[in-house]
Amino acid sequence: MRKNAFVVCNPKAGGGRALFDSTLGRLKNFGFAIEIGETREAGHAETLVRAALESGSFDCVIASGGDGTINEIANGMAGSEVPLGIIPSGTANVLAAEIGLRMEPQFIAETIAYGWSRRIHLGSMNGKLFLMMASVGFDARVVVGVSKNLKAYFGKGAYIWEAVRLLFGKSFSRLEVVVDDRAYQGSWVVVSNGKYYAGKFLLAAAAAIDEKGFVIVIFDSATFLGKLGDLLSIIRGKVGSQKRTRVLKGETVSIKSSVSEPVQMDGDFAGAVPVLISTSPHTLNLLTPDQNI
Repeated sequence: MRKNAFVVCNPKAGGGRALFDSTLGRLKNFGFAIEIGETREAGHAETLVRAALESGSFDCVIASGGDGTINEIANGMAGSEVPLGIIPSGTANVLAAEIGLRMEPQFIAETIAYGWSRRIHLGSMNGKLFLMMASVGFDARVVVGVSKNLKAYFGKGAYIWEAVRLLFGKSFSRLEVVVDDRAYQGSWVVVSNGKYYAGKFLLAAAAAIDEKGFVIVIFDSATFLGKLGDLLSIIRGKVGSQKRTRVLKGETVSIKSSVSEPVQMDGDFAGAVPVLISTSPHTLNLLTPDQNI
């Protein structure tokens, strides 16, 4: 059983304070000694966790926040033997869905205290690591279009509103995509390290975060109805049923365009094309409720 935890908390994470407080209360009942570091700005979580690991005082790190906060922490922990537990208190919690972590304080606390430490593979994009996915196209534009204030006030509703607005917007750029030396084209590309998307929507059934490699989904719809169909295929868990969609597997993906297109990584803005995405040699110990992910 683990006993000394460093907790990295995003105090602005959407609506998860009660879950955070209840989970920590249960961990303290288990006898945990807990030190909390609150993030103040982008990139601060990585700095906090690196300092905690260098101290050698902790036998686990706990990330409290959404996938973006966990991404920063993973970048600070990659290659460490110290395991990471999560309290999914953010707007989007795709990693929690991936490992079957229920949004219940007792269940989360038991997973952190007694759960399995599983080695998971990470992706790398232009030198930065990601856990779940990186993408260019429709959802990256949604991420860029949602302001922090709107996200804080409306949560997931802010993303839905922006997605609807973009459906009626201008056409998307042509993307040149190379997957393991094979060339393709599309208007929206998602490189997924795991099965789920935007919560519990099934995007890539063949993906597994404890196995090396990605599932790459290339959407190539150009019309309003086509784009709507792409989104509905994700909601229905039938990605690949659309005629202009490719579902591939690979370990190296490059994406470029003749114009600037934003990129999102684990739900946060991550620059613009061109990008090179590859499997990382670094792995991460993740605390999971089950032996199998």
